[in-house]
Amino acid sequence: MAAARMDFCKEMDARKNEWTDDDLEEEHHYEKEQVLPARRPPHQQHDVGGLEVKRKGDEEWISVKPTPGAYIVNVGDLIQIWSNDKYESVEHRVKTNSKKERYSIAFFLNPSHYIWVEPLEEFNDEENPTKHKGYRWGKYYATRKLSNFKKVVTAGNC
Repeated sequence: MAAARMDFCKEMDARKNEWTDDDLEEEHHYEKEQVLPARRPPHQQHDVGGLEVKRKGDEEWISVKPTPGAYIVNVGDLIQIWSNDKYESVEHRVKTNSKKERYSIAFFLNPSHYIWVEPLEEFNDEENPTKHKGYRWGKYYATRKLSNFKKVVTAGNC
């Protein structure tokens, strides 16, 4: 199962702290002459940052500087489990830039809900024993999605 989402990030109207009707209409409209952001090089906007990752330990948010000619890949929870923590999923966020437009493409790849997930054998040995118990992806995925909504309700946004 795969899902892709393309976000066109614009600064919200600071006076009203909400999207205007014009902003919402622009979200789904491209002029014929405009190159879609998924193509290189227009997609790569190295002068417009915004990605931040949370550092382990002190949990400070750190800006990730864009690198010309490179893509940033955020490894998700599934890769962390399969790799037995060799590759770690990190909490991240994107801050908007009120002066420049920014394009992002998110692509999520998930196995079927009935798939059994556990660290792969090639990432386990005597020096690096298995750190995670196996589980069904569907149960984990559903629990994870519900926890996202719990955060929203807890924050008083609903």
